[in-house]
Amino acid sequence: MTRRNFLLNFLLWMLLFTFGYRFGNSSIKSDVLSNKSAETILPNNFPKLSHETDDTGRLSRMTIEASNTNKPIDLQGKKLIIAYWNIPYNNIKILGNGAEIVQKADYGSTTEFYGAVNITGKNVSIFDLKIDGNQWNYTKKKNQYGLNITGDNVFLSNVEIINTCSVALMINANNGKFNLVNVHDNSTSGLQMSQSSYHEFYMCHFDRNGYGFKIAFKKPNEIIKGFSGFGTAIRFRTQHVIFIGCTANDNGRDGFNVNQGSHDIKFIGCKAHRNNDGGFTIAADNDASTSHILGNGESPYKIEFDSTCEAENNWNSGLAIFQPCHSIYIKGRYYNNHRLAGHLDNKQPSFYNGIFVARGSKNVQIDAECFDDRQSTTISSVIGNSSFTVASWKSGTIENYPKVAIYGTDGTLKGYAKVIRESGDVVRLSTKGLRYSAANLSTVKIGDIITQAVQHYGVYFSPTSTGVLNVRGYGSKFYKTINTPVTATAPYGGDFKITNAITDNENYLLNGGFDIDTAIISNGWSYNGATGYAEATLVKSTVSLKLTIGGAVGNADGTLTKGIKPLLGTWASFAGWVYSNTPNTSLRIVYIKGTSFISEAKHSGDGKWEYLDVWAYIPEDATVVLPRLYTEGAGRVAYFDSLTFKTYHLKDMDRPFIT
Repeated sequence: MTRRNFLLNFLLWMLLFTFGYRFGNSSIKSDVLSNKSAETILPNNFPKLSHETDDTGRLSRMTIEASNTNKPIDLQGKKLIIAYWNIPYNNIKILGNGAEIVQKADYGSTTEFYGAVNITGKNVSIFDLKIDGNQWNYTKKKNQYGLNITGDNVFLSNVEIINTCSVALMINANNGKFNLVNVHDNSTSGLQMSQSSYHEFYMCHFDRNGYGFKIAFKKPNEIIKGFSGFGTAIRFRTQHVIFIGCTANDNGRDGFNVNQGSHDIKFIGCKAHRNNDGGFTIAADNDASTSHILGNGESPYKIEFDSTCEAENNWNSGLAIFQPCHSIYIKGRYYNNHRLAGHLDNKQPSFYNGIFVARGSKNVQIDAECFDDRQSTTISSVIGNSSFTVASWKSGTIENYPKVAIYGTDGTLKGYAKVIRESGDVVRLSTKGLRYSAANLSTVKIGDIITQAVQHYGVYFSPTSTGVLNVRGYGSKFYKTINTPVTATAPYGGDFKITNAITDNENYLLNGGFDIDTAIISNGWSYNGATGYAEATLVKSTVSLKLTIGGAVGNADGTLTKGIKPLLGTWASFAGWVYSNTPNTSLRIVYIKGTSFISEAKHSGDGKWEYLDVWAYIPEDATVVLPRLYTEGAGRVAYFDSLTFKTYHLKDMDRPFIT
């Protein structure tokens, strides 16, 4: 090359860089200026063929070229219409640069499930791409996913999936990483994972999904619509998945749902607000249509929620364990829930709490804040049949918190209503559309309490569940922070512990040490079908009580030093060492409130000393309270030592209630 030619080429290069210089309608592109077309696969190099009516074919050819050359695909921000885009090859890299993939209207099947984009290859990565399922231009619902992943090691970053006719993001694969993925406004679930493992989600959003085909989310989300899908559904033994800083808000059903044998799932800093079911939910659904899939009907386990997780203003509980599960570790804040008040039967306890734990769940450890801090006030005058002057009222909250509960002066729930207008200290109520527990507004009178706090308990811990509870907060006005109901029939609950309760450490049991007893122990104990002997060999201290059964069952009831009065309205703990060769040996707290209710902590029956601790809340109107030693089987023997019976009070957080 001559010096003159070199200078001319250099000047041309500078002109193109500075001014985008053009001859006619064609840009001059030089290999010296850019080798981008040589480094990436571009749509303009793969035009549609004469018979093609959409971009399906050209994307297929680009994908084959990417597999053959190991070059990334650069979609250059284009809008491409497809029937489908299959990516069956490994190591494909796609740079969307703001591109939009739009599903061709009415494409798909009503019987088979398929994706607009289908990744079966491994190590596929996608950046800066929007996938639009185009449901609003469909004339009939089809089973079309947005993105269907069955290949391992997929990476998504800044990917948006919207408007799909079915699940937006379907994963049946392993070792995926998902960063800034936004899945919203799809007709069924935003994300569904089945038999998948080792996935990480960072700052992903699964919002406003699951209202049904061509049904949009509309604020305020006041009526149950669609009830068609979850924000996320983690199903069928999916394991080792972590969500960090993710949201599942305003969905047609649950926000984050963990189901069907899934385990080792962790949520860090995740939010589940305003969903049309629970916020975070855990279940062992037994679905006849999926009975052939491993995990169906199985309990999830090892699920963890960190201290920065939140669930607020959901239709039922903030976090609900619907079927028995085990090894669940819950931190975070669960507050101001039960928005469905009046729409569904209020007798279903899973609906109305900060946290609900199903009967029979094991090793549930709760270290959380659970409360309802919405405003409450008293009625000072009645205006007609539906308007009321109140002591004070903070306006502007009814879009988020439209429901109120009305209580009589004695604390009796009169029912629920909706606030439809507010003006200063005057509120207007309606019960239109409320089918259950709707208030009779004509019976509301001066002095009654009106409250937006419709989340009843902070935690509802069902009978036979076991675990450790450290709950800061309060229930709504007439409900406890923690509710641990007991039963009159076996199996019983009570094998739990409240760690943040306050005690004076007084042992109310007359004789729980037995250290001065000899022969038959009669001091402080009465027997039914059994006899208690002083035992000096098999002990934890100096002397234990050897309970020998005469008939099929037997028990010993202890005497309390100060009677029943100091126990009423407190949590009671009956604890001590127990040795047994049968699993039907237990410590029990029995209280009578019309009938007998029992809490129980059972020995494993494996022939060693175990420390048991049974808890029960003693109602204010209980008439009898008994600490009981219990075992079964004629001729059976069990040993008890170092027994205590103590009371505890749960200090609530300050509650901003009656104004």
